[in-house]
Amino acid sequence: ITLLYGARFVEDLVYRDELRGWAEKINVIVTLSKPSEKWNGLKGRVTDHLGAINLGKGSLAVICGSPAVMVSVAQSLIGKGLDRRDVYLSMERHMKCGIGKCARCMIPGGFLVCKDGPVFSAGEISLEEVGE
Repeated sequence: ITLLYGARFVEDLVYRDELRGWAEKINVIVTLSKPSEKWNGLKGRVTDHLGAINLGKGSLAVICGSPAVMVSVAQSLIGKGLDRRDVYLSMERHMKCGIGKCARCMIPGGFLVCKDGPVFSAGEISLEEVGE
């Protein structure tokens, strides 16, 4: 298991204390796209460090973030050979009713995040439309 975790600034990192404990059990890679001069870790976006992940047979990815980030990471992983059915996106949305009546959480493809998700395979949704 590898957690590739990106944020803009160190202050944006949630679970900072927990990351150390997780790193004892799984591979944790943290990168900042806008680090301060004091930052000693990796720099750049998550997509800059996908090469550090072993995408062998049976690999799958779960992605969360803004729609643009999720689409970019998903497309990069698919480009590196990961089957789009093995790439999952957490499509959390503000849900007005939470039971599928208002359709405020509808995503491209007609899926309701509150009822059908919130996690969808890149094989079931259009990445191009999600990023719009």
